[in-house]
Amino acid sequence: MCDSINCGFSNIDEIVGGFQASDLVVIGSRPGKGKSTFAKQIALNVAVDNQTPTMFFSPAESGMRFAIDLLCLECDRTQSWMEDHPDMVDEVTKDATERFSCAPLFIDDTPDLKIEDFLFKAKKMVKAKGIRLIIIDYVQFLRGPEPFRTNGPREAEMDCVAKSLKTAAEELKVPIIVLSQLQRGPDRPKMDDITDSKELKVLADVVILMHNGIGWDKIDGQITGEFIIAKNTHGNIGTVELTCDLEQGKFYEEKINDRVTMKAFRITPKRIRRSNGQVLTPEMSVVVSTNLSNPFNNGAKEVAEAYMRIYGFDYKRSCCCKTDFDCVLLG
Repeated sequence: MCDSINCGFSNIDEIVGGFQASDLVVIGSRPGKGKSTFAKQIALNVAVDNQTPTMFFSPAESGMRFAIDLLCLECDRTQSWMEDHPDMVDEVTKDATERFSCAPLFIDDTPDLKIEDFLFKAKKMVKAKGIRLIIIDYVQFLRGPEPFRTNGPREAEMDCVAKSLKTAAEELKVPIIVLSQLQRGPDRPKMDDITDSKELKVLADVVILMHNGIGWDKIDGQITGEFIIAKNTHGNIGTVELTCDLEQGKFYEEKINDRVTMKAFRITPKRIRRSNGQVLTPEMSVVVSTNLSNPFNNGAKEVAEAYMRIYGFDYKRSCCCKTDFDCVLLG
């Protein structure tokens, strides 16, 4: 068994060296900056793409909402699109739903989760399901043990939670990723901006701070900014740029408009698809060139253009998504 877990963003994995067994990992950002989406993408990369058993604790969000968010991320759709096209949802999400049903991803949406209940559930799932990664969104929603819950100051309660989480990671021998709020402000974040707990930043093995304040580059519906590896007890620290496509609400490793190192991909439909007067068949294969690691990462712009140019097929009108196609890197 490999001791480390890659998050699926290769530039971050290269610096961090993967999340090690027993690691306590903190991912921090100011409110509303995308840390929950980023954590869900990690869960998809680890549990769905790599079939690594993963436990996701989401005390602030219902399991149903969580599942909808995952479907939207996997299918490159927004929740509003799902609501506006109820007759197409089953078709668009079919492949993703099948993948999720086979994925070792387990969700716990217990609200107001007490640390002792978390520890009990985590130990049970590691033993029963072989869980190798635990994610908590987010740590400030965990409640410490008595008497801290009712009588102690908030910082003392969260310090106790932080110590319990680090002990659990060491005992269970799995990395635990916790999301954390950062103090509000326009400046580039630093570790001291982690709120409510001094112990959390002391005990953390890895700290990643998301920065999308002043200095982020906003171009053509995308935002490019910094993921700051501020602490890494295993080695390197540094900064990684990730791009967020605002329409899809997803993070990518490439700037969408860059065209430097081009790659060619053969795109082939998996099955016959009929939608909105459009017909797509497995014989309708195209080759597209892009600098992206996946030609569907930019809203499938090059793929859509190729199908319109060669076959007169309207990719967007037909509500296609990446799960409708096989994608093979050429060369």
